[in-house]
Amino acid sequence: MSQKGDAGIADAALAFGPTPTLAARGAYLKQYGAAAFEEERIKWRASAYNLKPGTRPELYGEQTKSKNPWADPINKAEIVRLLSTLSTATCSQMAKSQGKQISGAPLRR
Repeated sequence: MSQKGDAGIADAALAFGPTPTLAARGAYLKQYGAAAFEEERIKWRASAYNLKPGTRPELYGEQTKSKNPWADPINKAEIVRLLSTLSTATCSQMAKSQGKQISGAPLRR
């Protein structure tokens, strides 16, 4: 990575953050090169085709954690609690959304 400390992070935030501009992306590309530009664009999950804002890399780890107990790793205690409080149809849908059966086994394909 060819970024230089806080300045590189600030430049990436301008190019891919909450209010990206074409000028900021151009300046980032010119200063750090195509490889670093593409690497940062992917890290920020920013689009290559429009100026939709990306997500700050240190934040999306928290956002991807699922509260669904059937998501990996399976939370068996929470599954038992949900099965005793919710309908089986609801629990089945939650499991299916994670590609699992209510038991936690993978869905057959």
